[in-house]
Amino acid sequence: IKWKLFLYFIVFTSLLIFLLWLFQIVFLEDMYTSIKIKSIDRYAESLGNSIIDSDSNRLYQLLYNEDEMDIRITTAQSIEEGFDILSMQNSANSLIHKLSRIETLKYYSIAANNGGTYYTIRSKQDLMDNRITGDLFSGKILPYYDSPGEAIIYVKLISTENDYNIMIMLSTDILPVTSTVDTLRIQLTWITFIFIGLSLLLALFISKRISTPIVKINTSAKELAKGNYD
Repeated sequence: IKWKLFLYFIVFTSLLIFLLWLFQIVFLEDMYTSIKIKSIDRYAESLGNSIIDSDSNRLYQLLYNEDEMDIRITTAQSIEEGFDILSMQNSANSLIHKLSRIETLKYYSIAANNGGTYYTIRSKQDLMDNRITGDLFSGKILPYYDSPGEAIIYVKLISTENDYNIMIMLSTDILPVTSTVDTLRIQLTWITFIFIGLSLLLALFISKRISTPIVKINTSAKELAKGNYD
């Protein structure tokens, strides 16, 4: 009984450690991206409702409080004419603000054929101007792209009372989580060793405290079965 209790406790502890590694290391990047997509989806929904309800105060409040996402609000006609109804750039290298007119219309068309919404994850290097290189300069210069990596481009189409299809285009950076994963891996390695050590001591203590009375009761029951009532 003692060693069974000890084994069960070790298995339970190992399962907890495995789940901790699974969610903090293996699925961290996927969970982070999923949370970012849900966040941008909720924000697009709020912007769309403000435009549909003609609630300018709410719209301005949403725009004023946002300092991470890049925003473009436009229509197919305004894209053709080369301007946006509203544009707000919060990052130095906004993907959606570097799109050509043809690319912007392409996103509009994809969203229209996809039920009114569409998102994609795109590398920020895709739109880098290859004509600008360090060879053109001398001395210490800042990199042309200060925030490499990927970004989410999210498109939502809404229809107003006048049946104008307005496109809300948002983008937000996906920050690299490699350094975070490396830090968590080191921390979890130490935590795992400490946790295993403590769990072994605790398992021995608990198994001894629980099994000792059970063993005594079992021994007494056997003596009673033999007719020894002393």
